Amino acid sequence: MNIVFVCTGNTCRSPMAEAIAKKVFEGKNIEAEIISRGLSGAFPSPASSNSRIVVDEMGLSLDGFISHPLTYEDIEWADIVITMTKAHKTAVAGACLEKDTDVYTLAEAAGEDADVSDPFGGDVEIYRRCAYQIKEYIEKIADRLV
Repeated sequence: MNIVFVCTGNTCRSPMAEAIAKKVFEGKNIEAEIISRGLSGAFPSPASSNSRIVVDEMGLSLDGFISHPLTYEDIEWADIVITMTKAHKTAVAGACLEKDTDVYTLAEAAGEDADVSDPFGGDVEIYRRCAYQIKEYIEKIADRLV
């Protein structure tokens, strides 16, 4: 299964989701290729410093991560596109339909109805709350897949 996580700039939420999902899926023996992309921003950029701090605290790493914009090739490659918000989902839904790729918000894929708020510009505690919300949703998704 090929999964693309999408947020706005691919420097905060989606890189954290990528790193967390790789670890969670590996731990549950779920075979998946996972990447993350952004809808807009200054590409290429490293993951935000607070994203790197929080992911490091979780025993993961975003060292060497570089942001990328979402492309039609990514959508064509993906089995599932998972966005951080309903607005992101709306922005990519047309292209996903065109390529017959499933698109969900992260919360929706986990059986919830919420957006993952953008921590950009916030302090490390805001990033920490965001990362643990992402982790909770990804664990629910993984449990549905096993």
